Amino acid sequence: MAACIQPSSLIAAAHPLSAPLALPAAQSAQISAFRTTFPHIVSPSALPALSPSAQARAPFRGGYRHRIGAVPARATAVRAVENAEQPAAGGGDPALAAAAWEALKSVRETRPLVHCITNFVSMDAAANTLLAAGAAPAMVHSLEEVEEFASLASALYVNIGTLSPDWVDSMKRAAKVVSARNRPWVLDPVGCGATSYRTKTSTELLSLRPTVVRGNASEVLALAGAVSATTRGVDSTVASTAAVAAAQRLAAASGAVVAVSGATDFITDGSTVLACGNGMPLLQAITATGCSVTALIAAFVAAAAADAAATDAASESSSSLLSSSGVSVSSPLLATACALAIYGLAAEVASVAAGVQGPGSLRVGLMDALYSLQEEQILQGVRLNIISS
Repeated sequence: MAACIQPSSLIAAAHPLSAPLALPAAQSAQISAFRTTFPHIVSPSALPALSPSAQARAPFRGGYRHRIGAVPARATAVRAVENAEQPAAGGGDPALAAAAWEALKSVRETRPLVHCITNFVSMDAAANTLLAAGAAPAMVHSLEEVEEFASLASALYVNIGTLSPDWVDSMKRAAKVVSARNRPWVLDPVGCGATSYRTKTSTELLSLRPTVVRGNASEVLALAGAVSATTRGVDSTVASTAAVAAAQRLAAASGAVVAVSGATDFITDGSTVLACGNGMPLLQAITATGCSVTALIAAFVAAAAADAAATDAASESSSSLLSSSGVSVSSPLLATACALAIYGLAAEVASVAAGVQGPGSLRVGLMDALYSLQEEQILQGVRLNIISS
């Protein structure tokens, strides 16, 4: 194996921004507040030095808008929206954080095989995300084998980013196979509402009853039929909060869990709504983060289904997460929320690691963090809450 060269050593030699930079007092205060609020993100024994770019971004916890190709020019406006949607500091439900740890452990132990039919851009990222979490990915879309392979998979992940008649046919065939076997499948309706072909394909796939639908606000609104022209390509032009009601309607009508990604992620089964506050803005500068987290959702839902199948139906202790919440440990609703929280937390952990200078090193660090997340980090760092039930 070739020797590994640390990215930070190259940047220190060649990048003009690697030199020490005096930050404004207000920004320094925000950094201190971030470290105080989220001590789990860094080692308690040694706080790694942050690059100026990482220092500038670290305080602004805000989730991520999936599949956005460019960082917004007006960062202050973005931060204002994020702060408006940000839960109170430290504000996660401890029981839900514990469930997230159990969900990740289950994925690592059961190693679900996730059959992915996804776009060319995201294949590498989605496969590596699944591997880092402990799952097994397979990128199979050929008509000649898609049904046979789907019959072997623990779960199916369908992403409509790359569309052609043959790909759509493969998606439908695979969805029918896993549904017939009562195995979960997850739909990512990329760009739904942007073109008539994408919207038609999304609605046709929705009729095959996916277990989970995850999209940005514009995609969810378009799929729910709430709007007709608010999607710009695969970007979202609507805040996630604006799509919660549409997500509830879509979930009630389709029977799927619906997750809306944004500065705060919202997850609903039509009645219960959970909010996830994990994530960070720099993820929007990395392609395929949304596609990757949807693949991760498929793995978590598959592991939850395996746990449910192995659980004695008479076991009261395993039938629900909390008697007061009524959220089942093995439910797709909770599995989806946990996947989003774990991915977002991994990004937070990676963002303050030594050597992370920008989106390229964050992408590598994200895989490392996801691979190595431990119980204490998750119990202290996951910010999941039930906001209505």
